[in-house]
Amino acid sequence: APEFAPFLNYHINAIKAMRDFTQGAYFDAYEAASTAVTIADLNQFVGISGSLDAQIVQARCLSEFLRTKESVAVFEMVRAKGLEWNQTPWYLVVDGYLLREVLSVGQVEQSFEGIRKERELVQNFPGKNNLDTLVDFNETFLRIKVRDFDRANILLTRLPESLSANRLGVLAGHMVGKLNYSERIDRLNTHY
Repeated sequence: APEFAPFLNYHINAIKAMRDFTQGAYFDAYEAASTAVTIADLNQFVGISGSLDAQIVQARCLSEFLRTKESVAVFEMVRAKGLEWNQTPWYLVVDGYLLREVLSVGQVEQSFEGIRKERELVQNFPGKNNLDTLVDFNETFLRIKVRDFDRANILLTRLPESLSANRLGVLAGHMVGKLNYSERIDRLNTHY
């Protein structure tokens, strides 16, 4: 079925990009993600078939290469396409990265305004979903960074058990001095 070849090639490259990224092979991940994006662009894949997943890998790789401005530009493009194509989960994932970047340059109020906008978007999203979990994750990270541990702990109790949530809990515990080094290692290794 030659008509499916571009679609399959896209997914093979997107999956390879994600795998390579998680293994720390950032150059290989960037190359596979770029190939996937090119395939998607040439075949006009949009919406749920669009290349947002591969573009996120590109942006994350650019961040690893310390090409922050380029990384932010790709994240902003993905965020805009996420809204345009009604791909709210991708929008929320990418917005979390961008809000962390905003916070890193000292724009605390702007970053929390972004969280408020995310909550409005999720509240107006049709149907039952768990998109608020992505917003909680984004807010938890920001709360820990500004040392608002009371709110961070409330949010941590709402997050599902996961490696990412566990890491945030360890970070919060470390920052308030409640976990010693060996306890942090034990908690990071729990269930994963």
